[in-house]
Amino acid sequence: MFFPHAKKQANQPSTKQVGDAAENAALSHLQHAGLRLLARNYRTPGRGGGEIDLIMRAPDGTCVFVEVRQRKTASHGGAAASVSAGIWRYHLAASCI
Repeated sequence: MFFPHAKKQANQPSTKQVGDAAENAALSHLQHAGLRLLARNYRTPGRGGGEIDLIMRAPDGTCVFVEVRQRKTASHGGAAASVSAGIWRYHLAASCI
């Protein structure tokens, strides 16, 4: 069977634009909660490295690593369910740098 991909409407935001908007909303929310931005889109070093969306400092001094995820619906488990073991690993590795 052949299933042609639906063409994206010209007025629809790109996946990157949607992701950037979600990241901006998360940053704003966390800053209003008293966290301070340390780094944004931090690239972890090494071959298996990745990117950490936000690194923030909580008022008590705790360093907070933020992975921003957004899904249109929760039919596949919501945003938290989309965080893979690989993402957890590079966040953990970055916390040791």
